[in-house]
Amino acid sequence: MKKLLLMVATLAIGLCSTSFAQTVTESEYQEYLERSKERMVKKQRLIDAQHGHHFGASYSTSILLGMDGGVKNGVLLSYGNRLSEHWMLSAMIGADALTPTEISYWDYEKDQPMTIDRPMMSFPVMGEVRFYFGTSRFMPYLFTDIGAAISKYTSAIFNTGIGADINFKDSHTIFLQLGLGVTPAPGINDNFGLTGNEQTLQKQGVFAMNLRLGYYF
Repeated sequence: MKKLLLMVATLAIGLCSTSFAQTVTESEYQEYLERSKERMVKKQRLIDAQHGHHFGASYSTSILLGMDGGVKNGVLLSYGNRLSEHWMLSAMIGADALTPTEISYWDYEKDQPMTIDRPMMSFPVMGEVRFYFGTSRFMPYLFTDIGAAISKYTSAIFNTGIGADINFKDSHTIFLQLGLGVTPAPGINDNFGLTGNEQTLQKQGVFAMNLRLGYYF
């Protein structure tokens, strides 16, 4: 009789434990579904906010590689269109200033160092394409810029690299970009004429490391 009662008690405890485990599992599963649904709703709301037209502004710094101390600083105004979760196209215009504005060289005729002043201001006009890895509050992407810097020595601009958008409210977003490319920086041209070696400026592009901090909405 005691063995029978012990078997019945063990069976009852096992059934209760199984029922409790199933109840906990179902509850956790329902919570998981609710959290997943909430995440999807938030993501879709962010996708809807990011989709479409955007206006923004950015500050840029370009370190000219191979030119000791050569730097370009400027501002850009932009209009962009987020075509999908992964693609965005933008157009940008702005102004930047090149330093130093003087180029030093050695004048062999006069046998002494000389300098030439070059234009300081230029006005970049560019198009940009971005590829986003997804949509979230922190959105990394790849980008490429192509355009021209308009000045007395107009020349092409090319820049490509990585960036990240930090979304803090609806479509309001701060972004940071780091790129490597080519930017105009007039250099010295040697002209050997009837009067000897004449130094003049010529348009040229130099490699540059580009950093850009901006905001769009």
